[in-house]
Amino acid sequence: MGTFANPVANLTSVSTQYSVLFAQAPIKKRRVSVLDSQPAIPIRLNGNWNPITRTILPVAAHNILLDGLGDACGFGHMQR
Repeated sequence: MGTFANPVANLTSVSTQYSVLFAQAPIKKRRVSVLDSQPAIPIRLNGNWNPITRTILPVAAHNILLDGLGDACGFGHMQR
């Protein structure tokens, strides 16, 4: 049984995605901005095992959640 070589096994990458959602009428001032960070990080366990983690961490910002309240920003649910 031979060994297999994976050319991207030691490659760390971080991709991002930015989304903006605008409210429809009659409330046109409200919007939601979401920045998703999606790092792919290899973890070397030994010569045969090299698992890669792919975690998605969203950061969301909302303006004018409710009348009288200001903006809000924070982390969303982490996905694996």
